[in-house]
Amino acid sequence: MGTYAKLSRDTDTGYNLFLYSCHLQTAKNSGDFRRHMNYLRFDPVKHGLVKCVKDWPYSTFHQFVKNGFSPQDWGGDEMGEITNADFGE
Repeated sequence: MGTYAKLSRDTDTGYNLFLYSCHLQTAKNSGDFRRHMNYLRFDPVKHGLVKCVKDWPYSTFHQFVKNGFSPQDWGGDEMGEITNADFGE
């Protein structure tokens, strides 16, 4: 497990301190690995940054599509609806 902190200045209240913890997880099998990857790829949609996974330019999803491992419409269609939900918290 790794932990790091970020300190930032807030003009109204003084300082903000954010603590982040990272837990190492090992995928038990290929299905578990796929679920973890799907969870990570869907995060920008979950947090409202984009409507579809394909709209997030920083995702490895685009490489998966290029190599034929994922369909272009995985994780949402043009209406922002989830089309495959084999993942979760």
